[in-house]
Amino acid sequence: MTDKEKSIPGGNSEPSLETYRKWFAQQEASEHRYLKYLRWMNPCYARKRISQRIWSDLLDKERREAIQVIISAASIITATFAAIGLVATVNNAAEERKQSEKRLNLNAERLELDSRRFEDDKRLTQERLITDRFTKAASLLESKDRSVRIAAIFALERIAIDSPKDHWTIMELLSAYVREKSPLLIQEKTAISVSYDVQAVLTVIGRRGAVSETIGQKISHYISTVSGQQTSQKNYYDREIDLRNTNLSKANLIGANLSGADLRNTNLNGADLRNTNLSKANLIGATLSGADLRNTNLSDAVFSNANVHSPLPNPYGPQQKGLIRANLSKADLREANLSRANLIGANLSSAFLNEANLSKSNVSGANLNSAELISANLSDATFFGTNLSSAKLSDAKLKRTICEFCDFRNATFFRTDLSGADVSDADFRGAIFLHPDQIKGANSWRYAKYNDAMREKLGLPSETSAN
Repeated sequence: MTDKEKSIPGGNSEPSLETYRKWFAQQEASEHRYLKYLRWMNPCYARKRISQRIWSDLLDKERREAIQVIISAASIITATFAAIGLVATVNNAAEERKQSEKRLNLNAERLELDSRRFEDDKRLTQERLITDRFTKAASLLESKDRSVRIAAIFALERIAIDSPKDHWTIMELLSAYVREKSPLLIQEKTAISVSYDVQAVLTVIGRRGAVSETIGQKISHYISTVSGQQTSQKNYYDREIDLRNTNLSKANLIGANLSGADLRNTNLNGADLRNTNLSKANLIGATLSGADLRNTNLSDAVFSNANVHSPLPNPYGPQQKGLIRANLSKADLREANLSRANLIGANLSSAFLNEANLSKSNVSGANLNSAELISANLSDATFFGTNLSSAKLSDAKLKRTICEFCDFRNATFFRTDLSGADVSDADFRGAIFLHPDQIKGANSWRYAKYNDAMREKLGLPSETSAN
């Protein structure tokens, strides 16, 4: 018998329906009082007790286990769907990112294409404008008004700077203008100054060196933009200016860049060429009488048959112009007329002066190391303190030449004429093909420096015993 059956009135006998109703009423009243007390003491606990009682009353153990399995399965299914949703969200986000990147790349390509089109349109517009400017400026060179021609010349210079690809076209045009407006007249004897417009052209051509870096950079940028290839600034800038057979007498070319210029048979009499760059220039047959060539760079220049003599009566006076401190290293001066030229402190190392005329010139303090002076005329010239070591002086004429303190070490003197030359304190040690008779024809030969073998031939005491 269960506890519940023991509590039912009537014992083991079958209770009546009325008895059951009374008993249940008493139980409900008792439970109601108990729950009322619990609610007053702890409402939460009361609700928990009620739910547990209802749960235990309504469900048996098997049903509760089945419901718990169902709830667990539902939780698992919910978690699975949540995971699937999360993965789908991540995939959607990645796909959206890819699409965004594609859109950005497409936009970037469109922008780049638009930029290229804009640059191309801009370049074409600039080229059309430059072409119009060039055409107008070139046409104005034929104007009868000199001021208009000069303005056109400087306008062309501006175009040459703005348009690198037209730089040499403009330089060639201006060179042709000089050849046309200032030609060399064969019968011309006097030094006539160049006209104002020709001088303006020479100024523009000469100061290319001042803007060479800018032009070179623009040329490189232009070529790389158009063809996509890198180019050297030097290839576009180092080209020859053609000014041959022109009259440039008394022109102002101070600091001009005429490197590699073709100046054959050009009249440069009285021209101011101070600090001018004439390296590798072709000066064959050019005349430079009275030209101021101080600090001029003439390295590797060709001077064959050139005339550089000074017309001044006092070649050693303070006002004399010439090639003072000019750089003529390796210059080709064969048969050049350098009579009365001022070459004080000039660099003529390894220069070619075969059959050149340097009579009455002043070459004091110059460097002629390893220079070729075969059959050169050095009569009455001044070579005070000049470096002529290893120079080739075969068949050269040094009559009455001042050679004090000259360095002739290892120089070649085959059949060299030293008659009347002043060789005091000159250094002849190691000289080649130097004969005692040549030395004795010079003045003050006893005071020069020789090696012991030559001193013995000259009848001089050895250098050791002399000291």
